[in-house]
Amino acid sequence: MTAVSFVLLETDNDDDEVKVVEHDVTGSSYSPIGSVIGFNRNEAIEHPSGAVSDACDIMALCNDARLIGNDDTSENVDREATPNAQYTIEGEPTEAALLCLVEKLGVIDKKESDAIPPSVLASQNYNFFANRWDKYATLEFDRKRKSMSVLVTRTNGGTSSESKLLVKGAPGMLLK
Repeated sequence: MTAVSFVLLETDNDDDEVKVVEHDVTGSSYSPIGSVIGFNRNEAIEHPSGAVSDACDIMALCNDARLIGNDDTSENVDREATPNAQYTIEGEPTEAALLCLVEKLGVIDKKESDAIPPSVLASQNYNFFANRWDKYATLEFDRKRKSMSVLVTRTNGGTSSESKLLVKGAPGMLLK
């Protein structure tokens, strides 16, 4: 399973009209190597409370899957014939696809991926987003609610803290 597009509400600088914009996602299978076309990779850094950063937080934290990179460089693995064989998953395919999207959206660029081992590439951006929050409670996916939720808290340099309830699920249920 692979995410093939990322949809955002964006404003047009000329008339401040809000538009639905679909960005194509490159890459295939469970490989974290790829990008989101027409997307500013620094968006999550420049706007840490923005929609892209929030989406990455949700995809990383409302997720029980794990993307695993295999660093095996033996001759038994033909990387050119099966480049995605070096990445496997634990957990649900849909959640793993979201982790791959986090890797493609995230703040760490994968253009120099030949120099970085797959075990690191598989979770660089995930670690960036997941480590910003402490997870306190999880409401597992439920067929009736059709969603999963996590309660997270971030301490901002000492005494002040920010708490959020992050939710992913069926849009029809969430919008109600």
